[in-house]
Formats: sequence, structure tokens, C-alpha cells
Amino acid sequence: MFDTERFIEEIERRPAIYDVNRGEYNDRNAKMTAWDEVCQVMVPNWARLTDEERNVEGIWQLAWLHHDLSIRIPLTAETPNCSKNPET
Repeated sequence: MFDTERFIEEIERRPAIYDVNRGEYNDRNAKMTAWDEVCQVMVPNWARLTDEERNVEGIWQLAWLHHDLSIRIPLTAETPNCSKNPET
């Protein structure tokens, strides 16, 4: 079972991921390092995964972004659904 509280705590320990007032927020390398650290804690055997497997696990970054945006921007009927195919 995924430990959401721990996931949030690990992110909160790394302001490069979320704190727009910090310089490292705009530093891509600092952000990638912070996400890698979160994954090391949250994903069993992270160090042994291939790059392809890590990319799948990297979906957590998108999950956090969605969580962060859903707090700041309430979802409404006008909010685009990113899961829909824009060509349909």
C-alpha cells in the first residue's frame, strides 16, 4: 500500500520540489536530485531499477504536481482533462 503521508513528508523535506521562493526551485538539477532522493525512500530497490523502470516510477512526480495543483486550483467543469486525447 502506498504511504501518501510519508510521500508528502519526503517532498516537504525537499523545498526544491515545491517552494517557489527558493533559488533551487528553478534549478533543474536540484529538482531532479530531490526527486531522486524521494524515490530512493519511497520505491523499493530504486538503485537497482533500470532507467526505463525509473521513468515509470517517475509518474509520482506527476502525481505530486496534480496534488499540488488540485490544492491551489479547484477542479471545475472548465478544467481540462489531461487524460483525454486532444485529437478526439
